Amino acid sequence: MEFIARQPIFDLDHKVVAYELLHRSSEENRCAETNLEIASRQMMGTAMLVGFDALSSGHTVFINCTEEMLRGGYPTLFPAEQTVVEVLETVEPTPPVVRACTELKKAGYTIALDDFEDRPGLADLIALADIIKVDFRLTSAEERAQLVRRYGRNGRMLLAEKVESNEEFASAVGQGYKLFQGYFFCKPRMLATRSVRSLNPLHVRVMRLLSRETLDFREVEMFIKSDPALCFRLLRYLNSAAFSFQRELRSILEAVSMLGEKELRKWLLLVSAIMAGNRNPELVKTALVRARFAELLGPRMHEAGSMAFLLGLLSLIPAILDLPLAQVAEQLAIPTDVRNALLGHPGPSRTCLDLVVAYESGQWDVCETLMNSCQIPVDLLVKNYCESVKWAEGLVNTD
Repeated sequence: MEFIARQPIFDLDHKVVAYELLHRSSEENRCAETNLEIASRQMMGTAMLVGFDALSSGHTVFINCTEEMLRGGYPTLFPAEQTVVEVLETVEPTPPVVRACTELKKAGYTIALDDFEDRPGLADLIALADIIKVDFRLTSAEERAQLVRRYGRNGRMLLAEKVESNEEFASAVGQGYKLFQGYFFCKPRMLATRSVRSLNPLHVRVMRLLSRETLDFREVEMFIKSDPALCFRLLRYLNSAAFSFQRELRSILEAVSMLGEKELRKWLLLVSAIMAGNRNPELVKTALVRARFAELLGPRMHEAGSMAFLLGLLSLIPAILDLPLAQVAEQLAIPTDVRNALLGHPGPSRTCLDLVVAYESGQWDVCETLMNSCQIPVDLLVKNYCESVKWAEGLVNTD
């Protein structure tokens, strides 16, 4: 089993239009790009093993392709209408490569050029390209603007890659980029200008409930009863694989009482994240994947599952609610270990979060170091991640 994860690709409206599949086996992390061929083939094999539908969630998927993969027709294993063939920057534009890309395009596949550098000899590939990916870490603002002016026509789109801040996103939009990839969407747009009182009334009520050292189950019951959608989400949550209740629930109060305070706090945070997700549903989905992933890994890292869930979810709550992390940590009655981990203090909780974030972002060297130190097998890591993706998709798509 090899590492496989996905990274979202957004349009101008912050809507997800595709996922890029990220892959590397532990061996290849130590062998650099000499094994890109093996990595790309194994990525496709792992994706098919996990399930294309599970990884794509109905969206288009970008797959990295080497020369041998292109010439061997490997991309045709994936559906043309949902697949972008991403030609790696190491691929030379030889006649066989150009012919292979031409055939793929005729078959309905979208062609993208990865980590594009404007150099001689690429004219034939550029003519076939529907998307050109530009690495924002390796290019200057002027270079990025020139690429848009030169190649952003005839229906071709330029994708800004490794966009890490909202400022870079705004700059890319201004330059004419149409697609965006990176972790800019995980950061709050506003840091110090909003307070809890300026949030949606539902979020205010949730934050007030969670700020108390002891939850009032009657108050929580009334809160849930006030919104049929909340009742539905609670019952769906109780019906998930995380629980195994053997008898019927006769009231909302009975349901929240059976959950207990720790699980109820977790569910309230989860609901707050989902209900706040209108601006960026992918951000909420990412938070839920983090939360479930951390929950599954927690016991292997000497961390209680419910606390690990809170940690994973809270790591993105500041961006979801547009609030500073320090303010969120201060407003909520959360365990000291979780608060310290959120604020970056070392310890088992922080290690758990670091592993989750490293995996989701494809930082395989960091991921491998952490999982080895915690004695977590790679097959378990991949299994838990894929289970977390499926769980989050199911939870978000309940309306």
